[in-house]
Amino acid sequence: MTVTCSFSLLLRLLVWLSVTALIAGVLLAGGSATTSEDKSPSVVRTRGEEVR
Repeated sequence: MTVTCSFSLLLRLLVWLSVTALIAGVLLAGGSATTSEDKSPSVVRTRGEEVR
């Protein structure tokens, strides 16, 4: 059995992989932005004392 791979097939595969990578990047960037907003920064009042 021989496998033939045409240029249009490679081009379609490249487009689908690009779209998938773009969607995954947007979802990961959106997920990390929401988690960083929930954390409150710690404030140090005096030496060695940390207030949350």
